[in-house]
Amino acid sequence: MTRSDNTTKRRGYVATLVWALAWSGFMGCGQSEEVNPASPGEKNRETAVRVRVYPAVAEVLDDRVELTGVAAPRRQATVAAEVPGRIMARRVEVGQQVKKDQVLYRIDGERIRLDLKQAVVSKKARSTDMAFAESEMQRAEKLIASKAAPEQALDQARYNYDRARDGHALAKAAEARANKALRDTKVRAPFAGRIARYFVEEGDYVGPGVPLATIVDLSEVRVTVGVTAKAASRIEPGKTARVFFESLGGLEREARIASVSPALDPKNGTYPV
Repeated sequence: MTRSDNTTKRRGYVATLVWALAWSGFMGCGQSEEVNPASPGEKNRETAVRVRVYPAVAEVLDDRVELTGVAAPRRQATVAAEVPGRIMARRVEVGQQVKKDQVLYRIDGERIRLDLKQAVVSKKARSTDMAFAESEMQRAEKLIASKAAPEQALDQARYNYDRARDGHALAKAAEARANKALRDTKVRAPFAGRIARYFVEEGDYVGPGVPLATIVDLSEVRVTVGVTAKAASRIEPGKTARVFFESLGGLEREARIASVSPALDPKNGTYPV
């Protein structure tokens, strides 16, 4: 037998084998269906699954973002001297809780007391001058009415009365200013809070505008965080957020979003919230 004849016979054998396997598989499938017939009802019973159906509802996805921010007190003020003088008493310590109008410093007010006495005496003298000028004006009016004095006399009397009245007003203002300066010798807290820092000691001489102490109000805290433009577009004022204070042992509080800045912070490239 030649090589070509063997090759032809092998090819015919392989082809026959494949056809036989395919036919036997086909026959096997046919026999399986005939041996185990299944009606449509039985198939449904075997594949049925109990389900619950709910209507589709539009909801907001719980998209949480954790950010690190900076906490600042609700109010902060640096108390300064309003009158010149030497510090006679310091009544504050760092961390001390103070009430509104509580005295923090006392400044020497001896010179101011002398100014007040002078203003009181001056006001009394100007009051006497005004009373005399008023009586002179009334006398001039009577004399002119009886034609016993010229018209110029009344003009002069009215002028003297106006000057006396203005002098009395100036003396009264000087007295009020001295009283105000005397009250300012006691430097008081503008609101309730804690002392964060103080700057002067007893014996120091201060002038108007010299800082004395810094007070902070921690009854409310404002936390500022920076977010991306995408996050800023989804955050609305009035919504709530959870705030954790690591420096206070993980203290947790619920906060209200007060504002979302529409302008980009050039320092960090975020939008302050």
